[in-house]
Amino acid sequence: MSVKTILFDISNHGFGHLSQTAPVIDRLQERFSGLRIVLRTKHPRRVVEEFISSGIEILQAPMDVTVDAPDAMSVDLEASAAAYMRLYKAWETLLNVESQFMRALEPSLVVSNISPLSLAAARRAGVRNIALCCMNWADIYENFFSGRPEASRVLGTLREAYSTAELFLQPRPHMSMSDISSGRPIGPIARKGVRRRDELRKRLNVGNGERLVLLTLGGLPNPGSLDLPRVDGVRWLVRRAIAPLRDDVSACEASVLSALDLLFSVDAVICKDSYCTVVEAACAAVGVVIAPRKDWPETDCLVDWAERHCNFALASGGLKDARGLAVELEKVLCGPQRAPIEPTGVDEAVEAIATAAGL
Repeated sequence: MSVKTILFDISNHGFGHLSQTAPVIDRLQERFSGLRIVLRTKHPRRVVEEFISSGIEILQAPMDVTVDAPDAMSVDLEASAAAYMRLYKAWETLLNVESQFMRALEPSLVVSNISPLSLAAARRAGVRNIALCCMNWADIYENFFSGRPEASRVLGTLREAYSTAELFLQPRPHMSMSDISSGRPIGPIARKGVRRRDELRKRLNVGNGERLVLLTLGGLPNPGSLDLPRVDGVRWLVRRAIAPLRDDVSACEASVLSALDLLFSVDAVICKDSYCTVVEAACAAVGVVIAPRKDWPETDCLVDWAERHCNFALASGGLKDARGLAVELEKVLCGPQRAPIEPTGVDEAVEAIATAAGL
């Protein structure tokens, strides 16, 4: 019996797309021995291996335009628009190259999170395809660039590419994606860490009355050094590059825990409006404060979901508003703990992928 191959193409706008896909890949490898997984992403191997525990092949990534983010909290609109225009101009050439690659690889299935080029190339190559994500780059493009003179051409190409997806799995909480006819909402997808609270507190020499609050911004550059507010009884955990160390600030690096176990071991987390940290916090029953990015189109669906499933607060002034951040953090720390959720979307995605791949 021939070995089945599944090709995963993963966008590298931060760690979110990789984090959202990783538990699905690991579960596939657990359930189907001998399955060949090929992954293409711009993330270096060392980063991929932090998220995916099972053995996979990693190949050079195809061209994938997301949005240009000079830091975790902002978007360079001009650079992003120019990148999409370059993609549009090279589209047909890239499509031919990618479809030839897929014919040579002969995968049973292509899973894209969420390159439109990969989906269109799979269709041209006669390979089955599935999209997996809580958003898509066409909606993001329309949100920021619909008023530009080239927008109708670029957006038309992106929308047509996404329409080639045989199935678009949409883990909750997801954007509405009303233009996606093949959309199928599924449960949340998240990795689950290990709660190592006592070990963490001992390692950092945290007092009995102190609560640990993690500030994490994912895999994008930090927005400069932040002046974190002093909050009675709070010990901040941050990466060294984010904020200066004080008597109430400890470096995440000193914990020697993985980023995921760290999240599962604190009292609260402050993050940007990004899918994976919010859902992972809900799985960990950890309080969450969202500091939203300006005009980011995922914010509303994430906030709505967090209000229903997390001990949650919104720091509407963002990370630069220290006073507002402190107020919202106090609400979370004083609020009731919510029951942890289960990331049921992992098994739902695995079932859909296995069926499409003929496993």
